[in-house]
Amino acid sequence: MDLFVTRVSDFQIPDIHLLSDHIIPHLLEEEKTIERQGDAYSMRGKTGYHSRDNLCGINSEWSENLKLVLHAMIQEHAANEDQAIPPAHLCRIACWGMIMRAGDHSVFHNHPSARYSGVLYLKVPPGLDKREGELVFVDPRTQTRVGKYYDHHVFHRIHPVPGEGWVFPNWLDHYVEPHFCEGERISLSFNLIYM
Repeated sequence: MDLFVTRVSDFQIPDIHLLSDHIIPHLLEEEKTIERQGDAYSMRGKTGYHSRDNLCGINSEWSENLKLVLHAMIQEHAANEDQAIPPAHLCRIACWGMIMRAGDHSVFHNHPSARYSGVLYLKVPPGLDKREGELVFVDPRTQTRVGKYYDHHVFHRIHPVPGEGWVFPNWLDHYVEPHFCEGERISLSFNLIYM
């Protein structure tokens, strides 16, 4: 019996450039057309960009392929939990891009109103040090947040790698550490929302 396990699934997308070669220019172009309005959602910093959540709903081949890739990741995660999700055409996958530059980060949050959530990395600065730009999951059991082992057991850190993706329950609290080297850390965040 597993009483206190939170399933988090990891994925490798070997040909990530087939998506990122289209998505990154789209995000950079979209960023030019939208006036920055301070902190967006969980993102903090002076130079980051949080796109609209429609990346799986754009009328283009790359957008359709992105939806299929994300749906396959979510579907496999759900199957490992003995759950099923509807086919891709019956699901809405809200997906947005996050461009983080030096000093940008994401505060402690979760994703309400979704079934599953996830992240897929597209680009990482070449000089990224350990603990910089990391996705940090927080143990949902509040009792683990006290005592001498607090830091060792409460936080699970994931160093970003292009082509690597993660799917997790929407309620799992997480945040993103800032990085301080030159370059952009570009990722996609997504939520499965049944139609």
